[in-house]
Amino acid sequence: MNKQATISEFEPQSAIRDFIVEFLGCLVPGIAFLLTTIPAFFIPVATVAFTFLAPPSGPLPVLSGPLPTTVGTVLFMVIPALLAFLVFAYIVGHLFYRQDPKNADRASFLRIPRHEGLDGMVRPVEGGGTPVEFPYHFLKQYLLDRGLTYLADCVPWDPSNFKHRCKHFANALKIRIHMESPQAVALLARNEAHIRLSSSTWYVCRTLMCVSALGLTIFVVAAVVSALAPALPALKFSSVALFPFTIFVVSWLTKWAIERALHYQREREILFILETAHWLYVTDRVPKMFDGFETIKQDKTPV
Repeated sequence: MNKQATISEFEPQSAIRDFIVEFLGCLVPGIAFLLTTIPAFFIPVATVAFTFLAPPSGPLPVLSGPLPTTVGTVLFMVIPALLAFLVFAYIVGHLFYRQDPKNADRASFLRIPRHEGLDGMVRPVEGGGTPVEFPYHFLKQYLLDRGLTYLADCVPWDPSNFKHRCKHFANALKIRIHMESPQAVALLARNEAHIRLSSSTWYVCRTLMCVSALGLTIFVVAAVVSALAPALPALKFSSVALFPFTIFVVSWLTKWAIERALHYQREREILFILETAHWLYVTDRVPKMFDGFETIKQDKTPV
């Protein structure tokens, strides 16, 4: 089987993987955000608005004739509304999907107690500061410390020469793996989908914490003002306040759980990329895998 046939054979799988990454990274966070903003913000704000700005009372117009209630009519109204909601959810989720995972990664690094020893891929640099940027500054040193010299030889930068560190290094390896060995991309794509979902959800939770806090603040302030000014309509504390409060707590807990694992996922991602690239290189399946990178890899004997 030639290379063209192999690539064609895996095109459906590639399309499915791309759909999964887009679905998990865009649509799911978008739907979750839009649905959650209803109890987090719109219900308490609507309660305040209808209390202080009650619509004028009057007879409601009555529709003449029987209402069309056939299944076809209902589907004709529901399906376009559902499609419009999904499209809007995808757009909103795409905004979260395109956010830089670096912020979530840094929050995760600060959350993990093990990294207090600073013996991982992220360590203080000379001159101060601890950059948390993928691929990490001390990736090579981390691999050497763990005895993974065959992977360390693939990394073109070290603590004395950070100018060769760039995100394109990981992207270039993924592109070459995808072009030359599509069957090896499945695991990398799954890792990327998990990271994108975690990162998108982290941004969704952070935004929901702000939205729910705003909704709760508006409701509480309105209730206090209503209690202090008898001339205003009465707005009593009710279960409505529990909606934004619950969303805030759940969002904080979800964000905390993501921060406990995301940095591990990012570290595992770069290790999987290097391991896959190394094996394709030493087995001569992709002999030009590291062309263009200033690496010292020469030995092709599998370790």
